[in-house]
Amino acid sequence: MQLDAIKRKSVALQINTGFNEQQAAARRSLIKLFTSLRYLLRQGLAIRGHDEGEGNYHQLLKLRAEDSAELKEFLERKTNFTSFRGQQEMTQMFSHFILRILASKIKANGMFAVMVDGTQDICGSEQESVCIRHVDSELCVHEDFLGLHKMQQTTGDAIARMILDVLTRFSLSAGQIRAQTYDGASNMSGKYNGCQAVISSQYPLATYFHCQSHLANLVMQESIASCPFFRDAVQWVHELGVLFKRSGKFKVVFESVVACSTELINTKASIRPLCPTRWLCRLSAILSVLENYSAVTESLRSMSEGSTDSATKANALLNRFEKTETFLALYLVKKTIALLEQLNSSMQASSSNLSGSIEAVATTAKQIQVFRNPIMYTNLFDETTKISANLGLDEISVPRRRQPTPRFAGSSPHFHAKCAKDHYRLLYVEFIDCLLGCLQKRYDVRNSSFQTYLEIENMVMKGTATNLDLISKYPELNVTQLSVQLPMFKQHTGASSVNEAKLAYRAMSSELRQLFTQVFILLKLLLVCPVSSCECERSFSTLRRLKTWLRSTTTQVRLNHLAVCHVHSDLLDQVPVEEITKEFVTVSEIRRNVFGHV
Repeated sequence: MQLDAIKRKSVALQINTGFNEQQAAARRSLIKLFTSLRYLLRQGLAIRGHDEGEGNYHQLLKLRAEDSAELKEFLERKTNFTSFRGQQEMTQMFSHFILRILASKIKANGMFAVMVDGTQDICGSEQESVCIRHVDSELCVHEDFLGLHKMQQTTGDAIARMILDVLTRFSLSAGQIRAQTYDGASNMSGKYNGCQAVISSQYPLATYFHCQSHLANLVMQESIASCPFFRDAVQWVHELGVLFKRSGKFKVVFESVVACSTELINTKASIRPLCPTRWLCRLSAILSVLENYSAVTESLRSMSEGSTDSATKANALLNRFEKTETFLALYLVKKTIALLEQLNSSMQASSSNLSGSIEAVATTAKQIQVFRNPIMYTNLFDETTKISANLGLDEISVPRRRQPTPRFAGSSPHFHAKCAKDHYRLLYVEFIDCLLGCLQKRYDVRNSSFQTYLEIENMVMKGTATNLDLISKYPELNVTQLSVQLPMFKQHTGASSVNEAKLAYRAMSSELRQLFTQVFILLKLLLVCPVSSCECERSFSTLRRLKTWLRSTTTQVRLNHLAVCHVHSDLLDQVPVEEITKEFVTVSEIRRNVFGHV
């Protein structure tokens, strides 16, 4: 009897040991499922294919199974958790883990700013990108993407309700909003019914700032559109880029001309069209035409010999680009566009602050004022004349004079330029003046938002708590402590800018920082104000990579999970796979039987 009991015990023990080994192998295979999916999420690749077994996820698992007998055996099981529902649940777990990390960081840092911008996806649906700007204890600025939200209506009230709903879902207090940044559309910036007005009516401390990069783009568009001489030349560059992009024949002709040319250094040159939504592409398109001007005209001449619609368009463009006036307009406008694109680029970094952007605008305007100098124009005109002569273009001349109507011009003689240089100098100066006027009009620091920001900045720079009414509006500020700390901070650091004050605070020891707790809050108020909504614009590039023609049926929930994982790839790499697999296993009893109690 005792021998039989020992045998029965050993058999049960063997069965139990074998079952535990199967569960351990299943857990190791489950980790491979999660890591394979993480790879696809990080790279923004499609998970499923047209056929369930032909998708990237299943093919990647088959490839990994070639080196793992455990995984191969697991995939052959009937319940292998690789179905659509399993993929969706795993993707959601990755996304939620990342969002919980972001929400905890934003909540820990206190005050924050909201940035929202919208675009249409491949299906024509309106997608609003929501980003949060916050400042940590080291005064490092973070701009975090929280998701895309499909809108049925794009009114200011609807978008404001969406923003407040997002904050509620992330357990973020809307009372902590200290700034908001959108574009200049009426539904966002409207004084009475815009999104910023709706939020400001409920939370008065949420100061609105117009996106500075949008402003730079509007300055460029408005200044060029106001001067027909430059407007037409830039538009012809765009039409040339469209022809190059859509006509395969013209592209082949242009590439063959460039390849055979001994004068052109860049044999991989291409012609680019202008894009109204890409802010830093105009200069590259214009420079591409100027550097390959002879190849452009020769290609257009060869293309215009046909009888197609493209030949007609090429002939019309040839008539324009053979004129020296077109070359002159592009040559004169390229430096000013370069300055504006440089200004735009300097405002797109998340570390930028408003005081720095104000200084950058003033420096840009001062440099543009230099272009108004007659000597500068004379040098540019002489360079253009010399280059156009080498290109074989006609000598530039004064356009036909038009006599104005006497009832408008009066009896006095009308002014006519005596030479081409004087005639085009008037147009050039008019363009520069218009550009300076647009900069002054768009970047107006006299509005209430900028005044609030400048008053807080002046308190830090001067070391005195001058505006007590403004200080009393912020619940995190204490007037008595601030009056003591500001002079001491100014005396200790001697900072003359927000950036210097930030660096000085970072260099302090933890004990010294305790002396300037209220100054720290003032610096956070300055740094939390967004300069631009470029982080939202960057998420649109992610949207275009994820929701393509082949993936147009992606649901909004799945799209959001994919976007969060792809944008925050650095956080996705840090997700502890073992931890979320335990969460995955504990969902049902069936999974606990397959993978064991982990």
